[in-house]
Amino acid sequence: MSDPEQPQRVPVRASIALAGAGSLGTFLSAASRELLLRLHAHNRAVQEQAPAGDSRYLRSNWGLVVVDSVSGTSAGAITACQVVKALFEPGYLGADQPPDSPGCMSGDWVHAADFMQLASDHNRSETRGPVSSPGWTLLSGARLYETVFRMLQPGDKPAAEPSLLDETGVVALAVTLTDLLGYHEPAEFEASQVIGHPDFGASPPRDSLLFRGEAGQVRDLGSRGHAEIRKLFIARDSDTIPGIDHYLTGTRRRRRAEIETWGQEAASRMAAFATASAALPFAVGPVTVQDSEANTSKLYMDGGVLNNKPVAPALLMARWHDAWRVRRTWEPGASEFNRHQVEETLSYQRVCFFLDAFPDRTLDAWRSQHPDAWTQSWHSVMGVQDDVEERKRRLLSAIETPAGGIGVFFESVMTTLRAQDAKVIAKNNLRLDRRDALVDSWIQEHDGEEGSFVLDTIEKAFAWATVCARPSASRLTEGQKNRLSRRLHDIERMSGLDGRRPVTMVPIFAPRGLRGVFAGEALYALAGLLALDARRYDSSMGGRVARTVLDAIAGRMAERQQPPLPPAPDEAHPDDSTPLVDRIRIAAKALIDGRKNTSSVVRFFARLPLNLDPVMDMARARLDRKIRGE
Repeated sequence: MSDPEQPQRVPVRASIALAGAGSLGTFLSAASRELLLRLHAHNRAVQEQAPAGDSRYLRSNWGLVVVDSVSGTSAGAITACQVVKALFEPGYLGADQPPDSPGCMSGDWVHAADFMQLASDHNRSETRGPVSSPGWTLLSGARLYETVFRMLQPGDKPAAEPSLLDETGVVALAVTLTDLLGYHEPAEFEASQVIGHPDFGASPPRDSLLFRGEAGQVRDLGSRGHAEIRKLFIARDSDTIPGIDHYLTGTRRRRRAEIETWGQEAASRMAAFATASAALPFAVGPVTVQDSEANTSKLYMDGGVLNNKPVAPALLMARWHDAWRVRRTWEPGASEFNRHQVEETLSYQRVCFFLDAFPDRTLDAWRSQHPDAWTQSWHSVMGVQDDVEERKRRLLSAIETPAGGIGVFFESVMTTLRAQDAKVIAKNNLRLDRRDALVDSWIQEHDGEEGSFVLDTIEKAFAWATVCARPSASRLTEGQKNRLSRRLHDIERMSGLDGRRPVTMVPIFAPRGLRGVFAGEALYALAGLLALDARRYDSSMGGRVARTVLDAIAGRMAERQQPPLPPAPDEAHPDDSTPLVDRIRIAAKALIDGRKNTSSVVRFFARLPLNLDPVMDMARARLDRKIRGE
């Protein structure tokens, strides 16, 4: 008998998206660990039918939570791969260990993300597995691959806890990359659409030179694309792989995604893509990755440079996961999908946990106002005096120093990409609300007429499930649902909303005042790598922020309550940039050696700063102040 005090719980399918963060991946790893531990605790409370006030529940209306898609960019890609390992091996979370213990999810970041382990002492290129990296960068991409691959090694121990995977045992992974050489994106059109000749004559289409070959009725004006999403389906066992392969082949996606069984090969593939996604120019990359299936290599750099948008890839893979699970319900010899199984498969709430080691800097008061603001009031002011002065300082810095200009540029780009990623989800949610309102109006106005609708495609199955999910549809006959589903399917073919569903976003972001809170924020791409204590501290802050956010969504915090976070203590900050300075000297030598044909005078002056110890001492002192946050 059910407990009358228990609320109606809806199954939840979760996506986890992790933005880039440089050495602040320590924050992401610890926050991810805390999130997964809390999801495990929530599921135990649901399975035990614990009282409604049990502190383990994350939301009062959430049922069992499964994770079916994960995505990451740059350092977030490395953490995303750790999340995948923890889904197959929950013991990797180290629930009964301190967060910085070696061999657990957050502890691996703390101990492995060390500058001395990742930097080489020479300028020779290196190859590890499928990854090759230059020798002139500050860190070795090949060594980064080796480190990540070692972190992801499948364990022999049985799972210590039930998995957060569903009964299929499959998780979809998306890694954002930047292909420096670009890939060909075809944009073809029929010759019959071309009137005239490139010389602006009036030749008829049959005489046009804008098509190729005897049978070629198209002209390819393709462009070069650089932002690339590598997609993987990773399964607990090989029994599931033929079904996924059949789905990808049937939907013409076979070449757009890879399928792996969790094991050494999957760990190697994931580590290679994560390394390529984290190949920040000059710091790590570019790197090449050998693609064994295509027998070719690609040249990659940091995925956050052109496409630091992990949310959209996570939700794309979630939709593919949905479509594959619907495809599994097709019974041999049937003429359509089983309607009851389609409804059951798609009856859930989609939640996306968005983890980011940076706060939302679009809220800073010194940002530019929207152009419309100037039309509303000619005497509009930019804000309080402190904000005005800060804005002036940043403007002057951007104009007067290269570092200031590049710094503002990268901060603006990163913030914009993150904001666009979340904004698209918000706009889609609004469109989906309007779609649901339209379906509700059809249900209210229906004239009782029935119709036929064969669920012989995945898109039709999605339309059927959308209609059936509306509460008011329960009073319709199957024929009436058929008629409305057909109408919705016709509309969704044009709107592009088929397969999409509302997404509840849960952002786990770093707090405002980032510079005072994290020990490794200065030179964020590298500073945290220089000190173990900095990584330990930033890891502790990741767990703390995640707990705060999850307590908030569970309703155990007062509205808008934001507990103050202490600044990082002095002893946690890195205090010695010597390894970085020494590596800069070696990398600079590679630059000089590469100019062997340059005149001896140029080579002499190029080498001069490297040979003058006082100059290098000044650089070291300045970097020491920087990484200490002074």
